[in-house]
Amino acid sequence: MPRIVHHALTDAAVKALVKKGDPGRHADGAGLYLHVTGQGKAKWALRYMVAGKSRELGLGPVIRGSGKTAVGVSLAEARIASKAARVKLDAGGDPVEERRAAEAARRADDTRRRAAALTGSPGRSFNSAFEAWFEAHGPAMRTERQRKLTKALIVNHVTPAIGHVPVAEVATADMLRVLQPIWRKKPETALRVRIRCEAVLAWAKASGWRQGENPAIWKDNLAPLLGRQGEVARVRHHRALHWRDVPAFMARLANEESVSAMALRWVILTAARTSEAIGATWDEIDLKAPGGPIWTVLASRMKMGAEHRVPLSTAALAVLEAARPLRTAGEDEPALLFPGRAGSRGGAVAGGRADAVQGGLSNMALLLLLRRMGVAGYCTVHGFRSSFRDWTAECTATPEAVAEAALAHAVGNQVQRAYQRGDLLEKRRVLMATWASFLATPPATVSHLKDARERPVPDSLRRAATAP
Repeated sequence: MPRIVHHALTDAAVKALVKKGDPGRHADGAGLYLHVTGQGKAKWALRYMVAGKSRELGLGPVIRGSGKTAVGVSLAEARIASKAARVKLDAGGDPVEERRAAEAARRADDTRRRAAALTGSPGRSFNSAFEAWFEAHGPAMRTERQRKLTKALIVNHVTPAIGHVPVAEVATADMLRVLQPIWRKKPETALRVRIRCEAVLAWAKASGWRQGENPAIWKDNLAPLLGRQGEVARVRHHRALHWRDVPAFMARLANEESVSAMALRWVILTAARTSEAIGATWDEIDLKAPGGPIWTVLASRMKMGAEHRVPLSTAALAVLEAARPLRTAGEDEPALLFPGRAGSRGGAVAGGRADAVQGGLSNMALLLLLRRMGVAGYCTVHGFRSSFRDWTAECTATPEAVAEAALAHAVGNQVQRAYQRGDLLEKRRVLMATWASFLATPPATVSHLKDARERPVPDSLRRAATAP
C-alpha cells in the first residue's frame, strides 16, 4: 500500500523549484500540487475525483516577492485553501462547480447593477441612445446621403417630441406622440421613423440602457393603435415622360443654356441618378479608357454601394465639352462637372438640402428647371430613368441584365451576383450610343403626355418638335 504523503514541500523547496523553472507537478499531499510552468512561474492546484472523474481546482499563483510587496499564495495559505475544499468534498459538494456558480452569480449581479445605474442616468436620453446607435451602425450605411437622411429623420420628427426623455422611460405613448402627427400626412416618412426608433430602442435594451418590451414594435403594439395607413400608403412612382416624348423634350432642352440644363442632359444621356450627376467630378472622367470614354462613379456615391462605370456616348461627350469652360480646380476637392453659382457654398445656398453637393447644384436646381420649362407636372428628373428603361424594353432587344446594369441595379440573387462579377460595359456602350441616337431624332409628332388625371400637353413641349 503506497505511503500517504503529507506536507512534503517546504517554503525553501517551493522557492527552489520555482526559481529552477523545470515544468512539472510536485505533490505536497492530500491532492495539493505545486504546478511549475516556467522559470519564476508556478501555481497551486488541488486535484480530486468526483463521480469517477478527475477534477482540478486552481488555488492561485505561487507567492512572489516578500513583505508588503508580496503577491500570490504561500504554501501555508495553499494548504488552508486545500483543506477547506476537502471539507466541501466530504459534504458531497464539488468546489469547481461551486466556484463556477458563484462567478456566474457575481457577473449577473454586476450586470444588474450596471443596468440599473445606466437606466437611471438622466444623461441616457433617447438622443444619446440614437447617437450611440448611429456610431455603431452609421458606417455600414451605403452612402453619405443615407447617413444624413437618417439623422434628419430623427432630428425633424423624434427629437422635438421625445429626444430629451430618458431612453429607459420611453413608452408606447411616447411613440404615439412621435408618429400620430405624420402617420397619414407623411406615411412613408412615418414608416421610416418607426423602423429607426425600433432599431435605436433595441440597441438601448441590448446595451443595458433600458429594460422591457420595445415600444416601437408594430405587431400587437402600435398596429392596434395607429391602424393601417390605407390608400395614402400606396407606392407612388415618379412621374415620367413616355419614351416617345423624350426626343421632343431634349430638343427643347437644347435651347436652355444654364448649368442645370447641362446637368439634366447628362442625367438623361447617362440614365444616372440625380445625386450621381450633380456630384460628378472631372477626375471621374476617363477619356482615354480602353474601348472608349467612361465615367466612373465611386462606390461611396452609389445607392447600391458598388462602383459604377458609365460608357459615354458622343452626345454625352458634347455635354462635357460644353461644361469645360465651367471647370475650376478647388484647393482640396476635385472640380465638379456642374458647379453651382454660389461657389464653395453652393450646396447650402441652392436649396439647403441634406443631400446637396458642396459647391455644386442641389436636387432642387433640376426640378426648378422642369418647372420653368412647364413640364414639372408631367415628369420628374428621376422619371427619365423610367423612360430609358421602357424604351430599352420596347424598342431594343437588350437583355434584361444589360438594361438593369445600365441603371446600376443589382441583378439576380446574392449567389448569382457572386459568380457574375462583370458589369457588361461593352454591351452597355452599344446601348447608350443607341439611346443617344434615339434622343437626337426629331419626332414627327408629339404624343399626348398623360398622368393619372389625363392632363393636357403643355404648349411649351408641343412646340419642341419644331424648335430650331
